[in-house]
Amino acid sequence: MKVPDGTLAVENTTQFWFEAEQAAQLAIKALLHELTGSVPRAHSLSELLGVLDRFLARAGLEEEASLIAGFAAGQRRRLWMLEEAYYRGRYGYVEYGREEAEECVNTAESILAVLEEVRRRAEAGEASVGGTA
Repeated sequence: MKVPDGTLAVENTTQFWFEAEQAAQLAIKALLHELTGSVPRAHSLSELLGVLDRFLARAGLEEEASLIAGFAAGQRRRLWMLEEAYYRGRYGYVEYGREEAEECVNTAESILAVLEEVRRRAEAGEASVGGTA
């Protein structure tokens, strides 16, 4: 997920917030589906990361669970900002500046990176265990 140079200066930055949240939310759900075969009916990034953390722990992937839990704890404020962007972008009007939009996109990129690391580790450990999320 990359923002073309100069884009945030000329376009509606609120759209970047919404799309960054959607990218993060769908990436978490995709990994949950890949690992468990199901997807929870939730939109909260914190809740979805919690579901992923609990599944990984139950599957015996303690290091991966710890990676997700540590990431979520360290990014709590940024996760909240992304969640706020989803709800306000979808149900109301809010305007964000360039700096906030860049932070939002960077946070979504961080989520995608940690999910890819978990996916890589899970594949290496053959952790594709069926079950429910």
